[in-house]
Amino acid sequence: MFASDASEDEIVSRVRRAITPRTRAVGVTWVHSSTGLGPDEVVKRLLAKKILASTSPYAVSYARVSAGIMVQPEEVERAIREIGALAA
Repeated sequence: MFASDASEDEIVSRVRRAITPRTRAVGVTWVHSSTGLGPDEVVKRLLAKKILASTSPYAVSYARVSAGIMVQPEEVERAIREIGALAA
């Protein structure tokens, strides 16, 4: 299964299973490629929902969201759902 084929619930479930009390380091970056919106618009809409995002500094720019060890699982779940809503 490709990530693009996974539902929001499947992605959230995978994240929950992957992060355990024994997890030593966690880092995830999502890069926008298929919402049909430009990267600046994706960032603007996510920021309006209080989700930090940025654009990549490359010739072809993408919106991106990163989550590290200080981010709570509920925040990751909310970000996944909001990103999914952008594509709807």
